[in-house]
Order: sequence, then C-alpha cells, then structure tokens
Amino acid sequence: MSIGNADIRDQDRDVIRANAQNAVFRVSKQIIFAAAAKASLELHSLLATNEDLVWTAKNTGEYGNDITVAYVDPGELGQALAVTVNGQDIIVSLESNSGTDEVQTLTITATGGKFFCSFRGQISGLIDYDATAAAVEAALEDIPTIGVGNVTVAGSDGGPYTITFVGDLAATNVEALGANADKLNPRGAGGATAVVAVDTPGVAYALISTADEIKTAVAGNADADALVDVTDRPGNDGTGVVSTVATTYLTGGLQGFGTQDVAVELFKARSGDMSVAVTIECSDDLISAGGGTFEVGVGSSTASLIPTTTATTLDAGEKVDITGVIAAGAVGASTPHLPVAQDESIILTPKTASITAGTITAYCHYIMLEEGAYVARGTVPSSSASPSVSPSSSASASVSPSSSASRSVSRSRSPSASKSPSASLSPSSSVSQSRSPSASLSPSASLSPSSSASASVSPSTSVSPSASQSPSASESPSASVSPSSSASPSLSPSASLSPSASVSPSASVSPSASASPSLSPSASVSPSASTSPSASPSPSP
Repeated sequence: MSIGNADIRDQDRDVIRANAQNAVFRVSKQIIFAAAAKASLELHSLLATNEDLVWTAKNTGEYGNDITVAYVDPGELGQALAVTVNGQDIIVSLESNSGTDEVQTLTITATGGKFFCSFRGQISGLIDYDATAAAVEAALEDIPTIGVGNVTVAGSDGGPYTITFVGDLAATNVEALGANADKLNPRGAGGATAVVAVDTPGVAYALISTADEIKTAVAGNADADALVDVTDRPGNDGTGVVSTVATTYLTGGLQGFGTQDVAVELFKARSGDMSVAVTIECSDDLISAGGGTFEVGVGSSTASLIPTTTATTLDAGEKVDITGVIAAGAVGASTPHLPVAQDESIILTPKTASITAGTITAYCHYIMLEEGAYVARGTVPSSSASPSVSPSSSASASVSPSSSASRSVSRSRSPSASKSPSASLSPSSSVSQSRSPSASLSPSASLSPSSSASASVSPSTSVSPSASQSPSASESPSASVSPSSSASPSLSPSASLSPSASVSPSASVSPSASASPSLSPSASVSPSASTSPSASPSPSP
C-alpha cells in the first residue's frame, strides 16, 4: 500500500477526551507490512507470435507505477527504430520500411488509331497510338481513380511506356492497368494490340521492428535503460514483428513497508507544537524471518515514543505503546508525554531485519501546546533560586505618617509558618503580615546575614511585589508606604536588611532588600490607620 504523510490537522482530528483545560485528539494510519515489488508491463501487439515483451521497473516501489511505454508509428517511409524518454515516459518509434512503388509497362503494337486505359473501374480518354510519354501520363492522371501527381510515364513516342505509381499510390501493390485496342489499326485477328505487364509489384508501407530489436534499442538508450529492464515473455523468442501500442503504465509496484533501517513517516505535526503519545494495535500477526524489530520516535530519537519491539511478539489483538506490549483487551498508556515541534515527523523504523508481513494501525494521541510552552526534548526548564532565611538576620521597616499604601511583598513558604498579630499602619497605609515559625514582630526580621541593605521610604517611592519560596523560610510581607511612593526592590538569596532604617517624608529607598523579611509583633499601629487589602500572605503548601 502507499505510505504517505498523515498530517495532524484540526479538521482531521477526533476529540477522545476533553475538559476545561485541554483536549486530547487522535489520528490514525493503517500500515500493511509487505515486501516491496517492482512495477511491470507485458506488451504484445497480437500482430505475430514471439513479439511479446515484459517491461519491468529497475527500482522497487511505487515509483515504477509512473513509468509509461508506447510503441508509435513514425508515419513516414524509411524511418529507423528510435527510443526517446521524457521524464518517465518511454516512447518507441517503430522502424518503417522504405516501401516499393509499383512499376508497369504498356506496349502498343499498331500502325494507327487510338486506345484508352482503365484503372479501378474508371477509363481515360482516347490516346493516339504514337502518343508521347507526356501525353500518356496526362491521360492517366485524368482517370479519377489515379489523379494528378500519382503516376509517372517514361518511354519513346508510341511506346513501350514505363508507368510508375507514386504519390498517393506509392509503396502500394496496385491493380494492373487495363488497355483497350479496339480502335487501333490494323484491326481484326492478328491486328493491333495494347498490353500491360507488371514489372515490379508495389510493396506497402509497414512497421518492421522485431521484439529483439526493441530490447537492443532500449538497452542502448541510457535514460530508458536506467528506468526499465526489457525481456521476452516466457515462450517468446523475440523474433516477432511488433505493431503500435498506446501509452500504457507499468503496474504492480509496491513501496513495501518493513525494510530494515528504512524509516517511514507516520504522522507530521503541521498544526503547531504539541505533546504526543503513540499506540500501535496489531490486526494481523507480524512476520519477520530474521527476528526484525521496530521502534517509533521523532527525528533522531527513533525510540522515544515506542521502544524497540520484536515484531513477532506483537500478535493480532495486542497493542504496544511507551510501556511495551499490551495484552489483548488491556488498556495501555495514552496520555501525551513527548513534546513534538511544528513540522517534526513521527517515524517508524524497522531494525535488525525486515518485517515481511502483518498489519498494524498506529494511533497518535496529541494535545496542542500553547505558544511558547514547547520545551525541547532533553532539556530542563531553568528555575530561579529561592533564598534561605537565617533567624539571626535583622531588618527594619518604618512607615511615614501620611503615606499612601503601595506594597512590596517578599514571600517564602515554611510548613510551620505562623501569623504575627500586628503590622504597623499609618492613616493611609497597608497592612504587612508575616508567617514565621519563630519570628517575633519587632523592627528585626530574620534574613540571611551575609549582606545588608538600608531601606527607607520617601514620598516619591512605591513598592512592587516580588516573591520567592523556600521550604524553611518564614513568610512575611514587608510593606513600606508613602503618599506616591515608587520603589523596585531587587531580591538577593542571602541579603539582610539593616536594622537602622529610618522613616521620613523625604527618605529614599535603596532597592537591595533580600528574599524574605518578616515583621515582629512590636510594630506600632497609629490610631487612624486604614488597612490596605493588597498585601496578603500566601498559604502554606
């Protein structure tokens, strides 16, 4: 069977599972393992015996089915046998003979009078007994069944006349002319005569190529010889003469499937990046005399979707997927697991030995990936480090009296984190909460002791959030606020905040605050503080 591309396209797919987040689609392709075959054509014209030839493609596979052969008539006398090739079309222009024009002789025996001639039931006018050759020729051309240009006459006045049939009557075995002597002198017994004799019978136009000559001509043409082999059909010896044959295709060429180390494309990801799994179901037992195996994968990863599997272990009713052979009736893995980039091909590659028979159906289950979600096979996505928090580090956060709240949150998660009861507020400030297994709310929050940063709030700074996670770190949002404050703190895995940060309306923020500061319970709350809901702790995992 023909193994072509099975494109993975939206309109071809069937949804086999769907939910609010994604959908799994499936496409399939049936594959018949079979030995490859060469296309062939048996040509015979039925003109004679021993002229039958068998044309066979040189190369195995479906390619040979595109080869055509034709025997054509050159349409002219004396043409040699010729073979031409146009792509995969082979044209044999058959040899034609030179033909033989018929020659007849007219002899007149008379002393006077006239005669006339006839041809195919039509007669000429009367001709003088001693007429010139030109006069005789003109009289013959006046016969409707001969016509002008189809006869020539040579000879002396009164004959004998040599008459040759040419033109439309060339290379034709024509009837003998009739000649009537009734009006010649002397008349009566032993008198004048008009006699026509055939000197050279005409030989008709014919195609004269034999099968052997065609075989030789094909072998002598490099282009034709590269396409086909030509042999006698069994029982034929090649001596027969062939006739024309209309353009005919070779047939029976099979690409085959299962040739060792010849990878064949099953599917191609044309719709975009996707995550894929492949399952193969067997409907006819696989056969391999040499213990052939097969595997399915993408590109050079030839076994990434189905590992190397011995063909003869996969029988009718059984399946195979990434986990191996699955017994009949059992359910195998079908969740897509391998990323395939757009325009990559999923291929099946026979190994060890060729697989010569059997039928399978390959099912491709896939989920389309969102743009940018594709991760190349064999790579690990990069991740940012989560700083660890040391209980000996300190940090201070101060709030200006009239600041408006914008937040800066540094998060770290710890399984035993606790909520501290208080956060310092100003008349328009936001609440900063923290969780820590042992941290107390005081101007000192626990951070890594290896570096320090001074953070003070100025009226023109605002704080943007940044979060990092560590299983042993305490979680505490550190909020510093000002009427129109802006600040962009950078996180350092081992940074600590200096306890001497002071708050004033004109203070500026140094953006080197570290990963996870926490506030202690000794922070003070001003009486008219309003709580900003934008700073909230993240839950423990």
